Amino acid sequence: MIKLMRESAHKYPWLLKSAMGILATAFVITMGWWGFGEHETDAVASVGNLTVTRDEFSRNGKFDPELYRRLLAANRLTPSLFEAQQGMELLRNKARTIVLDSVALTPAEIAEGQALMAQQPPGESASGAPTGDRILQAFLFQKQQRAVMAYKEAVKARVPIEIHRELL
Repeated sequence: MIKLMRESAHKYPWLLKSAMGILATAFVITMGWWGFGEHETDAVASVGNLTVTRDEFSRNGKFDPELYRRLLAANRLTPSLFEAQQGMELLRNKARTIVLDSVALTPAEIAEGQALMAQQPPGESASGAPTGDRILQAFLFQKQQRAVMAYKEAVKARVPIEIHRELL
């Protein structure tokens, strides 16, 4: 089929150019006429039944304390509680990043990865990375995940947990 199209393109170049022109025109007209999609609402953000419209968002080029308070109230949060939660989230992410960055493959693990690479046919993976790099990256990723899980379990073991079921 491709051979037939290639031969036709050489014999009748105007036919191919015409078909491509019609397709391009159809795409330009339909995308210009109907656009890339309609939105049912012009809300830029929503929390529960509270919404922030495009007009509200564009009018408030600066921080709007009233909107901040409304969103916090909708989530039953005070500003200090919200800020404390954000601080804890930043600390969790920082600890996770430190654990991930501290993990490296040992020479034995690299040798194991190279042994696996020797068994694989040469080539590239679907992502475009050489197969060997992909194997070593998978080894490192697994080791990092195990380190993060071990860190979480160690933290849980040090922290006393008490659940009051009667309050749930």
